[in-house]
Amino acid sequence: MTVGEESSLPVVENKNIAGFWRRLLAICIDFLLLGLIGLVLGVFFADYFSSLGGWGRIIGFVIAWPYFGVMNSRICSGQTFGKELLKVKVSMLNGTSLSISKSLLRALVFCLPIFLNGAAFSMEALHGWFVYVLAILVFGFSISTVYLYVFNRRTRQSLHDLVVGSIVVKAAEPARKVSVVTWRGHYVATAIILVAATTVPNFVWKLANKEPFTSLLSLQKILASEPGVISVNISVGSSMYKNMNSAVKNVNYLSTNVVISEKNSNFGAMANHFAATMLEKYPESSAMDSVNITITHGYDIGIASEWNSSNFSFSPSKWRERIAPKSGTGLHSEATTPENVH
Repeated sequence: MTVGEESSLPVVENKNIAGFWRRLLAICIDFLLLGLIGLVLGVFFADYFSSLGGWGRIIGFVIAWPYFGVMNSRICSGQTFGKELLKVKVSMLNGTSLSISKSLLRALVFCLPIFLNGAAFSMEALHGWFVYVLAILVFGFSISTVYLYVFNRRTRQSLHDLVVGSIVVKAAEPARKVSVVTWRGHYVATAIILVAATTVPNFVWKLANKEPFTSLLSLQKILASEPGVISVNISVGSSMYKNMNSAVKNVNYLSTNVVISEKNSNFGAMANHFAATMLEKYPESSAMDSVNITITHGYDIGIASEWNSSNFSFSPSKWRERIAPKSGTGLHSEATTPENVH
């Protein structure tokens, strides 16, 4: 197609632009397909994926990025399997299909926030300029993409479309030039979202320097240094429930989720060991009504995940009863009776 032919293409009407629900369903179908691929890979490489921890999401990224990048290009007529089923396609505003380079860039903007969210980064890496870039990519790109998907009703272009100048149209229509223009207010809103995302690290750092977060982060670092531990998440909170006499009781709790690398570990013994560390290193836990520990093994590669968990929930005094006879036996001591596990 020559430049003269492109300029003579008729102008597309708004009704020929793919709508919100078609695009959403197409994406859901694509991720369902990618998820099936991920589950098949998990059958053969589950142990390897588990050893990667949060970095396992790189596996999903190197599958999803080329998938969207290649199939949304002119190589596949701008259609992934989801778009083909929903009868929509990606094209440039001049009606031509995307080059492979532009389609890969479009897919990169779309995939980066999805697969960076949940990736493993050390506390040392989350300082300096890198954390601001990460905040823009994860929070700024994600929120901007959702905002434009929902509110850019005129062209339905999202962030990855605006970056390369693409648009999603109905596949049944012949190639046509698109003359509709995105409202400038959406550009302003997107810019505000991206700038606001840079304030997230400062907000997190301020919280991290206040109690109880300072003590919790210290405890998290101690637990994460244990052999075989991939990641640790700790939280404190409270909940209310009614007892049999309809009296409302407030329950304060400390919850810890520990992801481990060994599939056949003695979860009960590990829970006892972690509880002993928590009671010793975080004195505030003794004042809690409940100390909850979840031991988890599995993987998350972004397009598929599989987790097996064991939950242990006891009062501080009950934890002391469990661990007292076996103090000093370490991480792999025998577990107490399984009926105490929730």
